[in-house]
Amino acid sequence: MEFLLPFGITKETIAQVIKNNDETFIENLICDQEMVINNLNYFKEIGIKRINDLLIERTDLFLVPTEILKEKLDKFNLNVLSELVNEDFCNLELIDMY
Repeated sequence: MEFLLPFGITKETIAQVIKNNDETFIENLICDQEMVINNLNYFKEIGIKRINDLLIERTDLFLVPTEILKEKLDKFNLNVLSELVNEDFCNLELIDMY
């Protein structure tokens, strides 16, 4: 999962993600690196700063196809959404991703 390091994800975060998820899920993250990176970049683009926390607690969001993620989140005022998520990333649970 070292592919995440150049994007500001810490080694500690990667270790926690590996600890929190089963081997198959981690393999999916590795196989879908492009989507994971696209989602990570999208979160940054809309102003979300707590990417490491988000990756630990809501790893599933990084395997949502990027277009679906954008479609779901673009329905909201992204400035307000990013503020809410930066205050408490659990606010993303209010959005149905599937």
